[in-house]
Amino acid sequence: MSDIHLDNSGAGPLQVPGFGDVPLDYELKIGQSFAHGALPNFPYLEGRATRLTLPEVFMLRLMERVTEIPNWEEDIFDNDVVAQWHADLLSDSKFSGQWDPAYCDEGVDMDLVSLTTWNWCVAELRDKAMDFVVRRYILTLNSDSGVCKSDVFVGKSLHHEFL
Repeated sequence: MSDIHLDNSGAGPLQVPGFGDVPLDYELKIGQSFAHGALPNFPYLEGRATRLTLPEVFMLRLMERVTEIPNWEEDIFDNDVVAQWHADLLSDSKFSGQWDPAYCDEGVDMDLVSLTTWNWCVAELRDKAMDFVVRRYILTLNSDSGVCKSDVFVGKSLHHEFL
């Protein structure tokens, strides 16, 4: 197989995976890819991020959504509230089998999230809630990297600028 030349310089046609004649699933050779900047370049990953299955992505999205609910860090320990959240997720068109392209970056096909998977998310969220109470921040969407969420680390004036 010949080497594929990648080019996103703008000096010619775009040559990146999925564009030009570069296959969508093309990967750079081991040692040529960009290693994650926040974590060591573990030898077994060989500079590549681990891939997630679709149900794993949905789990991250579900946990992200729950952590946006006011007082989630307390309510996650109330089984009745958690059961209601699950029922709401099952009935919400963005989070059911009614896939809508408008929500492709945040939607979840709940048909791929079993009750066991949901319970795993709840257990992880309970761990996150205990950390949140102490640290006042949590990491979400955390697989190879994550997003730090906090209601206290950003001042009110900066927060209002974001709105």
